[in-house]
This record gives sequence, C-alpha cells and structure tokens, in this order.
Amino acid sequence: VRSVEGAPRGLTVTYQPEGSAGIGEVEVSASVPPFAGAGLGYVNDDDLRAFAGAISAYPLPDGARPALTTGVDDQETVGLTIFQVTSRGQLAVAVHLAVIDLDRHSPTSGTVSDAHMLLLTSYQALHDFATELVSAMEAHGGTARLPITDNEFS
Repeated sequence: VRSVEGAPRGLTVTYQPEGSAGIGEVEVSASVPPFAGAGLGYVNDDDLRAFAGAISAYPLPDGARPALTTGVDDQETVGLTIFQVTSRGQLAVAVHLAVIDLDRHSPTSGTVSDAHMLLLTSYQALHDFATELVSAMEAHGGTARLPITDNEFS
C-alpha cells in the first residue's frame, strides 16, 4: 500500500484486475484532514459494478446504504458505506481502511492499524466517481477519485 502523505483530499480507489477470474485488486486511500489512511483488498468485479450502480441512483432510496467491503479472514481492510445525511441531499461516505501485519515472523504479527473517516459529498460527485469506477474496470485498470464537499451538515 502506498503512503498517504500528500494524498489529495477525498477518496481515491485504484482498480487493477487479477487475471481473468473476474476479481480485481482495489487500493483505497482517503484523506479527510487531519486524518488519512489506506487499505488494500480484492473484490468480485460484479460486486464492484453493482456498487457503482447503487451509488449512481438519484435519489438514493429511503434507508439505502450502498456498501463495498473487502477483508482478510475476519478483518475488514476496506469499508465504504454511502448514506444520506440531510433531507436536502447531502451525502456522506463512511470510510474504514485497515492494514494488517501478516508477517508471522514480525513481533507485530496480526496487528491492525486502521482509520475511520466521514467524507461529505454530493449526488453529482458520487455519480462521477461511480462512472470513473466503471471506466477503470472497463479499461482493465485505472483510478476513480471522489473529492470532499466542504459543505457543513445543514
């Protein structure tokens, strides 16, 4: 996983297919100052495509919380959940990113370092992000970015 130092504000998802099995690697980083984090996981292409479709819905159905999660064993390494914050259309992405030390010879083996953030966004930004996710899959690799919306909860 790359360093998040100097990462652009917002959410970045880089997709890379893993062979022809319909599975891809997602490298996810988020920066919501003063916090930042990164995580890595593997997703079924159909699940990623369904997530992109769900977050493109306007408006999100009442109570809908489209989510994408990856993990190692029972530990989530990437968790993205979208939900409506206000009745005026303000949306948020709950971001959970984790890195697990899997080196059995390390004194910190099994240690999990993680970050939780809330990224405010809009329907248009989320739609553009979903379009970029699908484009990354169709191009057999690429990056989607979701910038932060600086609006307050109101």
